[in-house]
Amino acid sequence: MESEVPEEPSVAPAPKFNKTSIMTGDKFDDRKLMRVKLPTREERQFYASENMEDGLSLRIVIGHGGTIKLSASTYNERGKPVQTKLGTFPHISRPHAQCTFAKLKDARDKARELFRDPQRRVREKEAGAFGEVSRKWFAAEIEGRGLRSEDEIKRRLDKYVLPSWEHRPFASIHKADTSKLLDKVQEQARTGPRKTRGAVQADAVLSTLRAIFTYQADYMHDSWVPPISETMKRSEKKKRQRKLDDAELKQVWTEAKTEASGEFGRFIRFLVLIPCRRSKVLAMDWPDVRDGTWFIPKRDREKGYPSCIRLPKLALDLIKEQRGLRRNSNDRIWHCVALSRHKRAFDARINATRQQAGEPKMPQWQLHDLRRTCRSRIGKLKDPEGRTAVLPFVCEAALGHTLKITDVQDTYDVNDYADEVSDALALYAKHVAITVGENLVKLSSKKDAA
Repeated sequence: MESEVPEEPSVAPAPKFNKTSIMTGDKFDDRKLMRVKLPTREERQFYASENMEDGLSLRIVIGHGGTIKLSASTYNERGKPVQTKLGTFPHISRPHAQCTFAKLKDARDKARELFRDPQRRVREKEAGAFGEVSRKWFAAEIEGRGLRSEDEIKRRLDKYVLPSWEHRPFASIHKADTSKLLDKVQEQARTGPRKTRGAVQADAVLSTLRAIFTYQADYMHDSWVPPISETMKRSEKKKRQRKLDDAELKQVWTEAKTEASGEFGRFIRFLVLIPCRRSKVLAMDWPDVRDGTWFIPKRDREKGYPSCIRLPKLALDLIKEQRGLRRNSNDRIWHCVALSRHKRAFDARINATRQQAGEPKMPQWQLHDLRRTCRSRIGKLKDPEGRTAVLPFVCEAALGHTLKITDVQDTYDVNDYADEVSDALALYAKHVAITVGENLVKLSSKKDAA
């Protein structure tokens, strides 16, 4: 006797989606789409298409959770259909959620742009993740070129950018994403008493991002726009105007001669006389000073300086005082370390002296302000006939700057004006000596005496 096979219960076919519920004529309707009845969990999704033109249609997928996904449907060169995601329509269950398109018109415009140049999305996809692009840029533009800022640029990327954007598709980064990242950098770097440090660090990261976006722009679609703008700068840099007047310069010089100031005091007096950057002065070696002349070594990618400077008598006396502190293990003339700590103690002694004299505290100043003090004074020096003694381009050369009068000056004017700078600094040393009350007789060299 044959056993009867139980009949399987018949499953009712799922109801077919009525496209007219979201369309007016043959076009999707924004208002109807906002009020569309969502599929059940069993029905999962509803599909519908709008034919825009030959070979291009706008496709909509409505999920049971309320998400409406939009995509452009086209054909490749082999005639096979290709769908490209465009984004999402305003969320039905959460109307206030952030979405790609507020109106279907924007989705249609994006689909037509893609249809006109289908290589746009291909190039965006080939760009890869931001981490890949940044490493390619670093290897091509930074690494191995001898840049002094190479380590700092790598630190910015590793600490502030890559943790958030390492695997982020490069083409998906928008201006809002860049602004959020810079806000995060500013908050992360805002530590200690200097609250402006976060804004400065954010601007440094912005400059790195700008270089990366500019580099990659040559490999992107022509319509791609770097997701940055000038309004993203956080810090408000103001040109520093601080310089020491006669009384302040004399107080600094007097305190620098005290025993408590020691080597740091001699270092300050040298910076007053020779307006080079302090890093360059700290790098002075004994073999660099010969016959009263400082032969300045030039390193790759370093800002310009005269090839040599004949040191004034006051500066040479400071070098001679340093000879007693020469260390056999080091050829460096200056051994100052922890300059900030020495500077705080130095300022405290000056303010204590001013307080005893019933004067207010000296306004805050930096070692770099000594360069501005020199530049402001040396340009006003006069010769015996009352004419300007030092020309502007010589003043700038003394500070390691270049005064560009024309765009071709760097090409044809290759002088470093070492002799002119030496004469100008000798004249400036006499001016400083008069200002601070030094004995002018001590400034005469053996050559002058002869």
